[in-house]
Amino acid sequence: LEGIEPHQLIEAVGFMRVAHALRPDNVYALYNLGNILSALCEDDESIAAFRAALARAPDLLAAQFNVTEVYRRQWMWDELADSARKVLAVDRGSVGHMANCLAEAYDGLRDPDPWLRAAREAAEIQPKNANARNNYALHLSFRGKLKEAEAEFRTALELDPTNENALRN
Repeated sequence: LEGIEPHQLIEAVGFMRVAHALRPDNVYALYNLGNILSALCEDDESIAAFRAALARAPDLLAAQFNVTEVYRRQWMWDELADSARKVLAVDRGSVGHMANCLAEAYDGLRDPDPWLRAAREAAEIQPKNANARNNYALHLSFRGKLKEAEAEFRTALELDPTNENALRN
């Protein structure tokens, strides 16, 4: 929604609310409403719109991803962790970003080692993702757990022998 003036966003909120009223089954009206409200930093309403869209279409990954960002902005740690796990469960491409979201959530929840926990959880959710395994291996190596790290690096390379990050590490 970059480049759109605030008054245009406010108008768009009205249009999306009308669209939703006319077609309450249209999840994209709710999804778009959530995005517009998020751009306006109307986070409570944005979360409500995303949650309503996800209640009707639980597999709408874009809505899950975007509500994750709103939870992050609001420091809603439990919700952030839950939402990041849901995205990780279905989207291989977002492993780095969602692992960071998990780590932020665990840090907010005062986990003693949030980054290692998040990397481990991402690798558990996506065990065949070479980047997730490599990331976990890095966090293990940073903590001096070298044998475990080496095993994870090897697993990452078995999954993807061309993975430049795992080869470099």
